[in-house]
Amino acid sequence: MRKIGIGVALISVFVGTATKRAPENWLFEVRASNSTALVLYRLTGFKQVDIRRGCYREPIENALIMSRPLETEFTL
Repeated sequence: MRKIGIGVALISVFVGTATKRAPENWLFEVRASNSTALVLYRLTGFKQVDIRRGCYREPIENALIMSRPLETEFTL
């Protein structure tokens, strides 16, 4: 079910809902090897702001810290 717009639609809904609650930005982590998720997050305006080395186990892997400011409108 990849590449048919579901991920973008979900992030759009989350951003719209969160914006109403007045936070300033999203901040989360993702496995460095999760290239599919990274493409989606970057497509929807997220940028890498930090890295947590050795954060994950089995296998040991870095976590990328992603952030996106919340605007009043979601745009791609």
